[in-house]
Amino acid sequence: MELDRVKQLLLDFKLSPQDVGFIRTFLEVMIRNEYNKEELSANKSKLAALSEAFRLSVLILSVNVKEFEEELDRGLKKEIASMIYTLLSKEQDESREKEEEIILWEWKLRVKKMMYS
Repeated sequence: MELDRVKQLLLDFKLSPQDVGFIRTFLEVMIRNEYNKEELSANKSKLAALSEAFRLSVLILSVNVKEFEEELDRGLKKEIASMIYTLLSKEQDESREKEEEIILWEWKLRVKKMMYS
């Protein structure tokens, strides 16, 4: 199962929040594993982490400050923080608005602390 390729979609393409929502739907179907496929069962925790990262990505891509900061206040697992940090870096590099760039920089700083705590 090539889950790294799915994760890479966020970095290789300029996805909209709707695109990410579609990918999450696909991940949720895989997590439910209605046909009891062994490969999906074996990767359930990885699929769940990926789905969570994509859920948070929607908040980042839509610059939903209130909700994303609430998520940061609750804390992120290191694995998810690592995935999110890379997306934040990409979005900050591509940002054309100073205010958004500053918000993304602050989020990156907070996520980086979670990666190493």
